[in-house]
Amino acid sequence: MLGVVNRSPFVVALVPGRNREGDEFLTLVAKGTFTISPGESQLRLAEEQVAIVFADDYHGEAGESSLKRKSEATPPNGCTDIALLGQAYATTEDCSEMEVSLSIGPVSKHLRVVGDRKWRKRLGLRLRTRPEPFETMPLVYERSYGGGDQSHRKKKKHGFESRNPIGRGYAVSRRSKWVNGLQLPNIEDPGQMLRRPGKHPVPVGFGFIPPSWQPRLGYAGTYDEGWQRDRCPLLPHDFDEHFFSAAHPDLIARPALAGDERVLACGLSAQGDLEFDLPGVHFECYGIVDEKSVPLEPSLDTVLVEPDESRVLLTWKAVLPCTLQLLSVEAVVIRSLEPWSAPVVTEDAASNVRPLRP
Repeated sequence: MLGVVNRSPFVVALVPGRNREGDEFLTLVAKGTFTISPGESQLRLAEEQVAIVFADDYHGEAGESSLKRKSEATPPNGCTDIALLGQAYATTEDCSEMEVSLSIGPVSKHLRVVGDRKWRKRLGLRLRTRPEPFETMPLVYERSYGGGDQSHRKKKKHGFESRNPIGRGYAVSRRSKWVNGLQLPNIEDPGQMLRRPGKHPVPVGFGFIPPSWQPRLGYAGTYDEGWQRDRCPLLPHDFDEHFFSAAHPDLIARPALAGDERVLACGLSAQGDLEFDLPGVHFECYGIVDEKSVPLEPSLDTVLVEPDESRVLLTWKAVLPCTLQLLSVEAVVIRSLEPWSAPVVTEDAASNVRPLRP
């Protein structure tokens, strides 16, 4: 029976797949949940381990809202996605503008968070209204630059922001009828603030990017008549594995993080600034294929920080090639090393084998 022997405190699953050449493989996914304790640099293993996400989870309807949690049932691609699910917290009374930041090891991103504003036409000029004060600001792409403009009577002059079609502030040009009263983005890059209507800065945020948005969509490949005739159901030849990276491009660590980096989150918690170290988990992992042991090396695939939940979710992945067929794989064994090792298992190994998820 194909399954995984899990000798770690984390949630583990096996996910089957095929590469562009049609060869089968198994992706081992291990997910750990750790608790953030304000004032402490070390994370603690959470009593409740969050389940693996097998399908993209949105804040609302898919296609009409931003991506809350990406599917974790995808193969690794040598990178680490970094994301944060939460909100900005004003540090002063009547705060209308502030800067927040997230840094993990060599990767760092700063955002400018501004209260609600609109474009107003006055004396022939398009001016920004004064930002309204706020106590908290959700850090979702609905509040970042983007959206669409269908104000022109001719459809060919309509437009939308392919990098964030659900955002705010987008106008085809500064002369667009859409501009007067148009809401400006609450989340901006400090170096690319939207100062004139019709400009198109890069949408920014700490959240995940859906597969139908650029730049991810550009990595998906070409699905034309030639693909239907010669390749379907295999991936197209021009499919790029960077498609599986769902973090904002500025929050993708290449190469993958080691998993023991320092994390600093400023302006992102009601408890104040957070500073801690990733736990530095190491694994002993191997597959049993035709009664032979094949070593595996899980790498850190995703770091998701959730300050409002006082937790960090880490996902590691490894790939076991199955050049012949999946039936040649008997089991995959994973064991976390000290200090994150699980209690000694005394039952038969068969009692720890979990069925392959379809």
